Amino acid sequence: MIAAPTPSDEPDRLVALQRYAVLDTPAEADFDDLTMLASSICETPISLISLLDGGRQWFKSRVGLDVTETARTISFCGHAIVDQALFEVPNASDDPRFFDNPLVLGDPNIRFYAGAPLTTSDGYRLGTLCVIDRIPRNLSEHQRVALEALSRQVVRQLESRAMASALCQQSLDMAFSEKRLRTITDNLPVAISYVDQQERYRFVNATMHAWTNTRSDEVIGRTLLEVVGEELYSKRRAYYKRALAGERVEFFKDAHPFHQHRHLQATFIPDIGDDGKVRGIFTLSHDVTALKKTEEDLRRMARFDSLTGLPNRAHLYELLPAALERSQRNAAATAVLFLDIDRFKSINDTLGHAKGDLVLQEFAHRLQHAVRVGDTVARLAGDEFIVVLECLKGVEAAAQVAQKIIVQMSRPWILNGERLAVTTSIGIAYDTGHALTGPELISRADEALYAAKSAGRNTFRINAGSSEGPAQDQPRDSS
Repeated sequence: MIAAPTPSDEPDRLVALQRYAVLDTPAEADFDDLTMLASSICETPISLISLLDGGRQWFKSRVGLDVTETARTISFCGHAIVDQALFEVPNASDDPRFFDNPLVLGDPNIRFYAGAPLTTSDGYRLGTLCVIDRIPRNLSEHQRVALEALSRQVVRQLESRAMASALCQQSLDMAFSEKRLRTITDNLPVAISYVDQQERYRFVNATMHAWTNTRSDEVIGRTLLEVVGEELYSKRRAYYKRALAGERVEFFKDAHPFHQHRHLQATFIPDIGDDGKVRGIFTLSHDVTALKKTEEDLRRMARFDSLTGLPNRAHLYELLPAALERSQRNAAATAVLFLDIDRFKSINDTLGHAKGDLVLQEFAHRLQHAVRVGDTVARLAGDEFIVVLECLKGVEAAAQVAQKIIVQMSRPWILNGERLAVTTSIGIAYDTGHALTGPELISRADEALYAAKSAGRNTFRINAGSSEGPAQDQPRDSS
């Protein structure tokens, strides 16, 4: 085992870690959501937010692991923070740095590790957002991009909490010195205000004025109701009351300043005096529009194929139960079509993978135009595609769709000025009794596809019903 080198800025790095006051704090949903998302997108059983203290790595959030910390000397994270780039170990048992590491030889039996450094705004790497698997593997490019994006969101959460804590301490230490408070807050990218016990604004920073297009004389001394208006006040009144009663409150809200749509994370922090009474509240609004967009993009990448834009395998298995239920509710049948591109390996080998990708994209495009708008079209893997046909009245309807697809694919293919001949084979599983699950229908369609391949390709075969056995020959070949 090779120990990780000590970062050149280690003393300052540890000071930076301490200022976030996060070590040994309880689990929080905002962090747990990010590790769950990392685990889902990277398809790993373990995901961690790992922070490197002097002699240990401590986990602020963890998925798939019971322990809360391990020794720093055996941590993968120690290696990951040495560089700014994502650190990836495809097979730890073959890596001279880790092959005899206790975390590899024993529980949790690490084989694959990828860690994105948690880099603060002033350049210190506190730890990593990492994903771990018990089998050797690699991340795809979109998984690497996603893991790095999520690591930036972890840092934003840490910095947001540190800022809120500093404001509270500022109030306690300085008996609410507005001049010094303004010096601190006016250049922060967070809208900050102070509201007293009578719900009147006593302080608003420059960012809030900029976001709301207001002046100080339009806000200071006025009530929340007067400034935000009756509609918004009624929506947020419960949050104001809870904060003024002494409770720290967090929630998300939408804002539309200057015709821009912002997603904001609002935090209301009670200002409690030495006598234990609430003197007012700090309100912090952090713009998380970029975070929301990142989350949406990452969720989309986790459920849709990046090349064709079709639902991927995971999303297909989410959609299938609802499709089967709709057919059963309408006393109709369901058909699953399993397709692949005939001799696709030859296309890749002779024309190259770039041209192969163009073929897959055009195949997906034609497939979507050959079925009804409400039918599900998904890319299973490689050149394998699935079509789910709902609410069918007879097996002939599925056969007609298959024939239409075959005709659609037989039309001339011209990609980048080059003519290609592309055909498809199709296996159909048809169920009228609603006795088969989605995976069972796909399995039967796969059997029928094999029969279509054996028949010479560029044709389809049907495996009908829940107990009819092997695929049946069909009269409509287009070979």
